[in-house]
Amino acid sequence: MFNARTTDRRFDDKAIKANTDMLALVENNLGPCHRHNGQWHFWPCPFHTEKTASFAVNPQTRSWRCFGTCHKSGNAIEWVMAYKKVGFKDSCRYLEQFIHHQPPVSAPRPPLVKVQSGPIKDVWQHRATILVNESQNRLWNDSAATDALVYLRQRGFSDNTIRNAHLGYNINHKEQRSDWGLFPNGYDIDYMRIDSGIVIPFFDNGTPRRITIRRFPKEENTYGEEQKYKILSGSANTLYNSDLLDPTRPAMLTEGVFDALSVQQEAGDLIVAVATDSTGGARTPESIEKLAALSLVLVAYDADTPGDTDSEFWLDSLPNAKRWRPLLDDPNAMLQKGLNIRQWVADGLH
Repeated sequence: MFNARTTDRRFDDKAIKANTDMLALVENNLGPCHRHNGQWHFWPCPFHTEKTASFAVNPQTRSWRCFGTCHKSGNAIEWVMAYKKVGFKDSCRYLEQFIHHQPPVSAPRPPLVKVQSGPIKDVWQHRATILVNESQNRLWNDSAATDALVYLRQRGFSDNTIRNAHLGYNINHKEQRSDWGLFPNGYDIDYMRIDSGIVIPFFDNGTPRRITIRRFPKEENTYGEEQKYKILSGSANTLYNSDLLDPTRPAMLTEGVFDALSVQQEAGDLIVAVATDSTGGARTPESIEKLAALSLVLVAYDADTPGDTDSEFWLDSLPNAKRWRPLLDDPNAMLQKGLNIRQWVADGLH
């Protein structure tokens, strides 16, 4: 018989989550799903008003999320906490009883097994490789990309750096999400928009794992705010330049990709420069394990209060990390102003 408690009578949250039929749980609260697509079963979101069914449950991963405006997500315990408006212990008590009396579900679905994501990952990487190659060719050979190439050179990058980084230029278009191995989003949309801009690929073993687009020209979102960067759907949360990490060499951790490229261009023989793509990016066990194996990691987040604050995560997570503030706002600003990045890196290594 299922036991939701540990030997000291505390709730075993891992056991509770592993033994809860997530789809049955939500159906018990919301009724039969309105539709299902692959592993996803959809309802109108109970946390905000909407006309479409954007709230989804994946029974294989025992998770739920809203693809609409509120973006809430979580596991079985977090579902009860949010839906019932109760605390952790009350949620566990509720699920303890629910697991003993789980009702049959009305919607057909596959058995609760671990998700096999390999084939989808392969499909995504194949499509990403095509996008990277086409964008790179366009950057050097299409007059529509002239301004983007000029912009990259103005940021201080040599043509060799641009080519070696496989930077490219995309013209705004749409592609079927299914062609990328992705499910439709919560609004029954089976396409994704790939914006005009500079294509920045993140590689793992020579194949793309993540693509960020530096929107160019500038675009605004629906709230009138400028959005410089867009991460392509299906991208992994991984380090930029992680392919270059070498246990025998130190590394520099930067916020932006252009910062990492600046350091790599000027001091690539002294250090490997990687980027998190944002202050909160790449905070994964995989990234921590790779960086912890190195002799030294210089944390060169931006020279401002947010940069100092977000550096603390890496200083706490890595025993080999040292804060190394840029001499200007960031390493790319140093490159554009002609500062000696190589000497700055060398000073940090001593």
